[in-house]
Amino acid sequence: MSASDRSASDLVVELGAEELPASFVRAALQALPALATELLAKARLPHAPIVSDARQGFGTPRRLALLVPALVAYDAEGKPTKATEAFIAKQGLKLEDLRITETEKGAYVCATRREQGRPTREVLPALLAELCRRIPFAKSMRWGENDTPFGRPLHWIVALHGGQTIDFDFAGISSGATTRGHRFLCPDTRALNHASEYVSVLREMQVVVAREERRAQMIEALHRAAASQGGEVVLDAFLLDECLDLVEQPKAIVGNFDPAYLRLPDEVILSVMRGHQRYFALRREGRLLPNYITVTNATGDETIVRQGNDRVMRARLADARFFVDEDRKVGLKGRAEALEALVFQAKLGSVAAKVERMKAFLAQAPLSSEADRQGAILAASLCKADLATAIVGEFPELQGEMGRWYALEEGIDAPVADALREHYWPRSAQDGLPNSALSSWLALADRLDTLVAFFGLGMTPSGSADPYALRRAALGVLRIGLEGPVDFDLRQLLSLVHDTFPSGLLADRETTLSSLESFFQTRLQGYLEEKVQQGPLQPASWDPELVAGFASRPRPSVIQACLAAWSWSSLKDLVRSIDALLVGFRSEEGRSDAAQLIASFKRVFNITREVESRPVDPALHLEVAEQALAKAFAEFEEALGRALERKDYPAAFRAVVATLSAPIDDYFQKVFVMVEDTKLRDNRLALLKAISERLAALAHFHLLQAEEVLDSPIRLASGSPS
Repeated sequence: MSASDRSASDLVVELGAEELPASFVRAALQALPALATELLAKARLPHAPIVSDARQGFGTPRRLALLVPALVAYDAEGKPTKATEAFIAKQGLKLEDLRITETEKGAYVCATRREQGRPTREVLPALLAELCRRIPFAKSMRWGENDTPFGRPLHWIVALHGGQTIDFDFAGISSGATTRGHRFLCPDTRALNHASEYVSVLREMQVVVAREERRAQMIEALHRAAASQGGEVVLDAFLLDECLDLVEQPKAIVGNFDPAYLRLPDEVILSVMRGHQRYFALRREGRLLPNYITVTNATGDETIVRQGNDRVMRARLADARFFVDEDRKVGLKGRAEALEALVFQAKLGSVAAKVERMKAFLAQAPLSSEADRQGAILAASLCKADLATAIVGEFPELQGEMGRWYALEEGIDAPVADALREHYWPRSAQDGLPNSALSSWLALADRLDTLVAFFGLGMTPSGSADPYALRRAALGVLRIGLEGPVDFDLRQLLSLVHDTFPSGLLADRETTLSSLESFFQTRLQGYLEEKVQQGPLQPASWDPELVAGFASRPRPSVIQACLAAWSWSSLKDLVRSIDALLVGFRSEEGRSDAAQLIASFKRVFNITREVESRPVDPALHLEVAEQALAKAFAEFEEALGRALERKDYPAAFRAVVATLSAPIDDYFQKVFVMVEDTKLRDNRLALLKAISERLAALAHFHLLQAEEVLDSPIRLASGSPS
């Protein structure tokens, strides 16, 4: 097929339905490309790649559509394209299918494969029906006499291959070539002549079916509406996605509310707009305006639409003001007393009991100052109080936000008030971290209490099931330790938290901490392997001299080697050691020796794996090479001790390369370890065991893969952490 004939074999399928919820549209468009790719590949129908990003899909509240471009098999010069070559490569062949063919360039192995083909039009009906059946929805419906589930009742189906209709039935609807326009602006039907004209015809019928085009129009309309009020629109990412799939052609309408409501916290007003009404807020010079913007699909009288929206907005804000006024009568401390009535977990008691455990932990945790400790304990006593407020009961997403607002209203110091909000951070892997040490310690107290509690009760995540969000809690702890303003020994903190629970409530300390350490180590390794694909592990706020560049692919052996040696004393030290390992082996003197050195360390580990540690007798060093190695090891131990005392990990790894590289290589070339003389053999093994154990305090070098250490350029870092 030539490029000029491409559109003749494009395939489009459109499912027209009653209005689908926005979340249904997004989920369907995320799944459709992969489903179509799978089914087309199974049927061995060539096609161009189908974009898997839902933002590039075709969908509105009334329709889900997929346009599959035909495969361009040959380029303008008649040569097979890469897509054609890949398609051919995927055709499995048996050994007996091969034959030798002589050509001008010599003998080649080749094969001929013959299969009886079927016209595409015969294959597509069953394929498209299967595609429709497999579209996922959170909840499906059945209607009329139809027994086939779908997100909402279907009214029409378009299926065109080029200019030919593909006939099939789904959910009681027969496919055709006729689509429908905008429900209000163009409620007509129109027959499509070709699949390739799908988007343009819908545009003529007042339907912007391409989501990115519709998004751009919506954002432009929002900016124009905001400018008409002398403000700027607050482009909330959730609202953009939500409103995008609530309309077929976006229209922005400005509404108003009583400026007196601006005395409410901004977070309350934004939650009213966002959560209930899907309205966009306006700001001028950072302050909210008494206006909002709604994105609508209707074309009726704007005045009527605005009046209706204003009425609903006024009622919602009046409710919110009532809740806030009632909460302020009691105060945060009064609400904290009500936490006895809120159950944290049946076996673990109330939220108030959790707060008391958090306070007990913070009283013993290694905070940097007594002032921070007292602030953290005060913050812990109030951090869950807003869960008992009326406003958080109505708007759960405001937990923490309202705690901070009420605290500031009641004259509580800003650092403590900020901690009430920030101890919930990070809520996700992409969320920001607590800004202060006080907030960080409160966040740790909250998460570690939850983790120790549920692991101590044996209520651990299983497979994809994690009802208590323990994986998210563990990731929050790790991110605070890796990137936040505090440093800590995780094993020590887990032990302190375990001590805050009543005796006998949880499994014993050793059992609980052992399962938690394994859980944390798995989470940590996965997080680090993901992060190294994005660049240096160390945030810019750390010592810039230790920031080492990474290639784009993960380096699991580097992470495993350092993680296996990690003493749990500091997550930041772990990251410094990972970065510094690469630096140490990529120094000018280390790069050429790294592969041999790693091989030698693997040999040291393997020889001494089953050997017990014992004293080394220098008098038994008979060979010059083993005397040199013993001397080099002594120098290495001294240099390593100084480097680790300063936490200068680049210096520690440079010491490995500088002092051990040549002696250990020379040793294995000139010294036979497993001699018949038992005393001599044991002494040589003892020296190698001592080297292996000392190296293991820095990294488990036997886990390294040399190509991961050396495969990309890296800047040599120097210096020690600040």
